[in-house]
Amino acid sequence: MRQRNSIVYRLTIFAIIIIVIQSLFLIAVLVNGGVLRQAKLNAYESFSDKVQGRKAYLELEMKNRWTNVDPFLSQISKKLSKTYETDTLLLDSLSSELIEMLRTTKATGAFILLTDDINDNNVPGLYFRDYDPLSDNLSFKDLYVVVGPSEIAKKLKVPLDQMWSYDLRLTSDNHDFIKKPLNLANLSNDPKLLGYWSKPFKLSDTDLQIMTYSMPIFDSENNLKGIVGIEVTLNHMIKMLPATDLKLKDSLGYILTHKPTNDSKPIPSVIVSALQKRYLVENEPLNLLIENEDFGIYKLLNHTGSYDIYASVEELKLYQPNTPFEGESWYLVGFMRGDELFSYVYRTQSILWGAFIIALIVGIFGGVYFSYRFSKPIVDLSKKVRESNKNEIMIVEPTGLLEVDELAQAMQEANNERLESVSRLTRVISLFDLPIAAFEIKNNSDDIFVTEKLYTILDLDDKNKTNFMNKLNELLNNPEENEEGVYKINLEYPRWVKLKMTDSSDTTIGVIQDITEEMKEKLQIRMDRDIDPLTRLLNRRAFQSYMEQLLFKNPLKSSALVMFDLDNLKNMNDTYGHKWGDFYIKEAVQRLNNITQRNKMLLGRRSGDEFVLLLYGFTSKQEIEDCMNEFFSYIKGNTIKLPDGKDYSIGISAGLAWIDSWPTDYEDLLNKADEALYISKFNNKGNWTKL
Repeated sequence: MRQRNSIVYRLTIFAIIIIVIQSLFLIAVLVNGGVLRQAKLNAYESFSDKVQGRKAYLELEMKNRWTNVDPFLSQISKKLSKTYETDTLLLDSLSSELIEMLRTTKATGAFILLTDDINDNNVPGLYFRDYDPLSDNLSFKDLYVVVGPSEIAKKLKVPLDQMWSYDLRLTSDNHDFIKKPLNLANLSNDPKLLGYWSKPFKLSDTDLQIMTYSMPIFDSENNLKGIVGIEVTLNHMIKMLPATDLKLKDSLGYILTHKPTNDSKPIPSVIVSALQKRYLVENEPLNLLIENEDFGIYKLLNHTGSYDIYASVEELKLYQPNTPFEGESWYLVGFMRGDELFSYVYRTQSILWGAFIIALIVGIFGGVYFSYRFSKPIVDLSKKVRESNKNEIMIVEPTGLLEVDELAQAMQEANNERLESVSRLTRVISLFDLPIAAFEIKNNSDDIFVTEKLYTILDLDDKNKTNFMNKLNELLNNPEENEEGVYKINLEYPRWVKLKMTDSSDTTIGVIQDITEEMKEKLQIRMDRDIDPLTRLLNRRAFQSYMEQLLFKNPLKSSALVMFDLDNLKNMNDTYGHKWGDFYIKEAVQRLNNITQRNKMLLGRRSGDEFVLLLYGFTSKQEIEDCMNEFFSYIKGNTIKLPDGKDYSIGISAGLAWIDSWPTDYEDLLNKADEALYISKFNNKGNWTKL
């Protein structure tokens, strides 16, 4: 009892408590400041970005390359309208279109099957296959005939495939790619609206696994004649899904899943690796539990592995809205093990707790040691402590009194150890190799506490509180748009920081993290997502988003939406080549960009030769009409020089729809402008029409 009432004992306990509280305080600042939470979100975002990038590439291949059969449908329809003595002669006449379609789409197969009866079991047709579509072979040496008359193969000098058959024999396993489009052929005469992506199947028991995109084909008089389409072997599809996207070694990789209806669970359809086959339950839909809705991250519940597996799920938009197969959905799913996804988070946690334990042990022993050497009269010591700067080393002069000198010395060393523990934790933070700094502001003091990296992050020269507060207020007045807690530092080269602060009655503490590289990557991704690469204009989706933001932020006044269509672009491509076609588009865009002041217009590219323009903030509709008239007068009198030396006027037709109120339905506005454009194209080509 007597020992507990001694100065040495009480100061020892006091020093230990100070060290523990200080250590817990700095750990809490890091944790509550969102370091671990942000690290986890960064892991989700990185995972999601990789899967989104692969999804964008695969969707581009499936929608814009493999299914690019439109240029050949009209030629096939014309030949189907002619009369031939035999199906063989008809198929022979179609062989050139099929081969050209196969080369253009870079698919592994192209076919046409002649039947209008869903009950046929043996269907005549012509089916070419190229096992290596990415090789640029101009001959027919890399082609094989899978289905079709051998006479055609002999004539074209194309070998027969090992699975060759004269007609295609339909079974319950392979008939969907024919029967599903045929069943719905009466809904429309436009084959593109009836296109169908099949689940993986085999044409025969010995064939490869394939997926097909098939659609009904009609003759020129809209009589149903059969099915036309392309094939992609699963071997080729798997090449589009490299597991190294997600991890260089032992990656769980990607799979493709299929949902027959909107209410069903995704069913694995394309499994890429043997590793996936081991942990996925065969023939069972994926059972997914949402983990992060913002980034589309799920936890896979039904798997055979002994570890957590996370999935990033992205839908492939393969069908147009309001088409028969819109309800069947395809998804790209990327998988990662939990310990690999959160490896950085777990490492950060271990370092934090290790640092805390080390600081605690060192603090305890240091507190005990220095408390025994603390000695100074209590009154002088109290005054010294009260008047001293808490962030500076305390120096106590010895009095010659053993007990008091020991007490004073212990207090001095305890205070120094507190500062040293703060310094140690600051150094521990630097070991993370993260640009993170912490600060503490006392409202009733001119002193501030900051960790070393704060000077580098905020470009400060000293600990002056006034300069620091000015810098902090400047930072808070410059938030980054659409980013919570992120602020921009306007130096010669812009940088971004994330700031978290918490206030008490007389103290403000905060954590600042330099996220410049992360923001640069995010801004670059946004630019790549929103900008058309050829014209550097906003693409279709980005234009709509920017337009809606502009009209919500600015007074409507007199505004209009204008659709433009380049005349004679196809003729330019056919005559001078696509290089000059691109030149033609760029020249047109250059003129469209000068239609009026930049702060009164927003220009975007909708498709190959279609552009959309928002004119806003005008004082009257007449001013907009004058602007349009001046533009069309200008382009008619302005020419470009073609490769053959001819001067050529750029031809543009336009349709204008007035925006009488906002908000309103964007698609309705677009349809009105498109309707006006249609009138211009067919009644007043090279001019503009308003609705």
